[in-house]
Amino acid sequence: MIYYNICLGKIQVLENFVLRTCTLATDKRINIYIQQEAVRKLNTMLDSMPRDTRKKIISTEEMQEVMNDMGKRILEAGDYDLQVAITEALCRMTSEKQRRELASQWFSMEFVSNAFKEIKDSEFETDCRKFLNQVNGIFGDKRRVFTYPCLSAMLCEHELQIPADDNLEEFWIDFNTGSKSISFYVAADDGGHQWETVCIPEEEVKTYIIEEKDNKKLLTIHLHNPMSVGIQEGEKIILHFDSALEIVDAALKVYGAYKRQGFTKKNTMSVAKTTVHVIFDESESQVCISVYNGIILKASF
Repeated sequence: MIYYNICLGKIQVLENFVLRTCTLATDKRINIYIQQEAVRKLNTMLDSMPRDTRKKIISTEEMQEVMNDMGKRILEAGDYDLQVAITEALCRMTSEKQRRELASQWFSMEFVSNAFKEIKDSEFETDCRKFLNQVNGIFGDKRRVFTYPCLSAMLCEHELQIPADDNLEEFWIDFNTGSKSISFYVAADDGGHQWETVCIPEEEVKTYIIEEKDNKKLLTIHLHNPMSVGIQEGEKIILHFDSALEIVDAALKVYGAYKRQGFTKKNTMSVAKTTVHVIFDESESQVCISVYNGIILKASF
């Protein structure tokens, strides 16, 4: 009896924690980086949680509602890493069979729900990439995450390597308008199959420049402080893209125009017509009468 009460108490605590964390992830008022960290910790907990416990947690009406909100949040998050974390949480809380049944509740658009059903647990990273690229792409110019394939990426003179995954089609770079950052994944230095996230938030950027060289578009980002990627460190990131890709608008939406090297702020000056008349009165005092935009101003000296 005591053991049963302890187990029941643990499940109730877990239910409350999972519900609160998922609710936090769907609240647009919360900082995106706080949401990322909270959902990552949730995924770590879900990974070690027994399947029966997960099944019980998601069976409540409150959790069903918040999971619907998580589906909506994926579409509008404005940050690829947060999209991945929420997608992972939905996948960890449910089996592939359950997802096929619930996807239409989470995503009102049939195209999106069908794409979500294609995510397999065994190929989560690459399947999730395909899903989110499709989801973000349907919003066209109004999308909040712009994703482009990169030809190569450099940290100063050190070339960053694409993660070792046969199913990863491209070296993807994400321009996140919600978190005002550029992010991408690289192979970890340990030589295994681990992925490392590189995130360049707007506040860390000193200047950036976009130029064309040898039929390529180069995005060079100069940082305020050195960035560490694995064992490498540097203050400059260089991303090479195909010249046909329109990355300028995406970069402007993330980092703004003022940090773009070569940007000149236009100074404007308003000119008002002012007529000045100087009149001497009988006491030989000067009376200055000015007409400023139709308003008569008078001063005596």
